[in-house]
Amino acid sequence: MDREPYPDVFAIWGVTWITAGTVWVGPEITDPEDEMLALAVACERIIRRGGRDVMVDPSIPLDRFGGEENAEAAEEP
Repeated sequence: MDREPYPDVFAIWGVTWITAGTVWVGPEITDPEDEMLALAVACERIIRRGGRDVMVDPSIPLDRFGGEENAEAAEEP
C-alpha cells in the first residue's frame, strides 16, 4: 500500500515545517533548550542545520502525533 506524500507545509509540536527539497525546515534555533524540540533532537527525529531545526523524515512524528492540516499561514523560513 503506497503512502500519500507528505504535505509541503504542516504544523506539529506548535511549529510550522516547510519543505525544502528533501527535508522540512522548521524554526530558527533561538532557544536550544526548547523542551519538545530538544527531545526530538535527542531522539534523532530532527537535526540542527544552519541555525534551524530540520526534519529529515517526518514519518514517525506525523504518523504518531499527526499534523495540523493547512498550515497556510506559515511564513517562509
